[in-house]
Amino acid sequence: MGLIGKKLVVVLLLVLFGAVSSYAGLTPVKQLAPVGVKSMSVPVLNVNKQPVKLAIDFPRSGGTVWDGKVVNIRWHVLSGSVDKTDKIDIVLLKNNQVVNTIARGVSITLPNYYAWHAKATGGGRTSVGVYRIKMLHSRTSQMLAITGNFSIKSPAAVTKFKIITPSAGSTSHWCQGRSYLIRWETENPIPGTYSIDLFDESTGMVVKPIAASVQSTGSFNFNVPAIGNIVGSGYKLRFKNSFWDWKNAYILYHNAPYSTGKLYAANIGNQLTVSMTQHCPVSSPISIQLLDQNRQFVDTIASGIPSQNGNIERTFNYSVPQLTPGKYYVRVTDGVQHFDEDLDLH
Repeated sequence: MGLIGKKLVVVLLLVLFGAVSSYAGLTPVKQLAPVGVKSMSVPVLNVNKQPVKLAIDFPRSGGTVWDGKVVNIRWHVLSGSVDKTDKIDIVLLKNNQVVNTIARGVSITLPNYYAWHAKATGGGRTSVGVYRIKMLHSRTSQMLAITGNFSIKSPAAVTKFKIITPSAGSTSHWCQGRSYLIRWETENPIPGTYSIDLFDESTGMVVKPIAASVQSTGSFNFNVPAIGNIVGSGYKLRFKNSFWDWKNAYILYHNAPYSTGKLYAANIGNQLTVSMTQHCPVSSPISIQLLDQNRQFVDTIASGIPSQNGNIERTFNYSVPQLTPGKYYVRVTDGVQHFDEDLDLH
């Protein structure tokens, strides 16, 4: 073998030894990028990293999540190494089948919770079956945690609410200055407190707040204030919390303890029939008066009428004297409170 042949063999042996030793980790061989091409960094797997295991703190096994409510899914790291690149996907299972992906790419580290707008699936607003939440590693799809069975329930489906007083099946008359007992109870109550108010369904507005924060079962004494110039107006008693509102118990509200039937008009010299209904007790005898357009006394229609509470209508006949045609008022009064009704005489 000539000199050139020997040199060629040596070169081949050196190249072969360099490749083998680099592969075996004995002598790292620096790889140079071609001219004009930047070197690329290749991610290196951390072989010392321990597998991550999580524990889900909420929802709890055997617990209830309310349909439509925003709740925090909470967890903590049970074991393993976590870095900022670790993310999780959160899925909802129903009868152990995935029915919804709640979130993707959520950080495992702080804040360790995810705000979930809970929603039952496959059964309208009343859930059927049991649910679980599972957490998967976003990159490897490895399961990191799973809850036990819990329920998603609709508040309207499980809560039975009842107003005991006043009766929901009849009209209750509330008068200014008096106190009335409101009593209620709830089966399977939903979390939180209730507010109570007088609600006008015709306008969709709250007429008068009654109580701001009461428990699901209890009672409350309401001292009725004056509400504008309202006389004989009808409202619903409404209980409300963050899930729903419930209206019942029709309330007829009175600023005065009595009222008259509509009079409209009468002829001078003819007989006028005045009907009066007493809604609340009064301590003095009642009189019915005729007033002019300036609300000055003109005549007495009836007097010495005894108090007779119970919404009983009573009628009184009155012969209209020779008066100047025009606008008048019929007033019912006990000397403390009064109620006026328009009357046109012609």
